[in-house]
Amino acid sequence: MDWDKDFNWEKHQEEHIKLLDKFIEKEFKLIQTEFSKEGIDIKSKEDVSTFKGWNKQGRKIVKGKKSVPIEGNNLYPQILFRNGSPKIDENGNKMVRKYKKTYNLFAKEQTREKTKETK
Repeated sequence: MDWDKDFNWEKHQEEHIKLLDKFIEKEFKLIQTEFSKEGIDIKSKEDVSTFKGWNKQGRKIVKGKKSVPIEGNNLYPQILFRNGSPKIDENGNKMVRKYKKTYNLFAKEQTREKTKETK
């Protein structure tokens, strides 16, 4: 078993963002249910994201607000890693397995726009 010497973390992060979008779409009813338990009404898929996701959108989590961990009901592909590099099978392909995913999500109402002082 070898390691992928051409692996690129930036590309991997882009793929991870796509996976998050797919997760939110597939698990949207579950997300709405879990946030409603916290008294937060989620109307659209744009109303939730991760800490990093909101940061990239120019928003900051309000101090003291807690994320809601959402474990999806579906299985999602995950590249297997060892020592920070993807594992490669005997055919030279990245090893991928499907697992349940959990994301810690924040609602848009738990955030505020960043100001110049908070950037």
